[in-house]
Amino acid sequence: GIDQALQDIQAELSPSFPLNKTLLGHYVGSPKSPCIDICDFRGPKGWCLGCARTREECRKWKAMKPYAQTLLIKELGRRKKKLAIQQR
Repeated sequence: GIDQALQDIQAELSPSFPLNKTLLGHYVGSPKSPCIDICDFRGPKGWCLGCARTREECRKWKAMKPYAQTLLIKELGRRKKKLAIQQR
């Protein structure tokens, strides 16, 4: 699991280099982009009809920390439900 991965990386780097889950997540734990190549921003509040992000959220995705990306992905699930209801 994640704890074993941390221990393995720590052993390779050196005991003097502090490593924590946040640092590990920054390098290897970033979520995959929610983009599905349907970039149509005509949804409510400018949401993309494909991934439910705004243009600004799309632009900022790569610069966001993994924790913020994960929070946004959770929010996108709620937005997609709203989009599905509106498209009925």
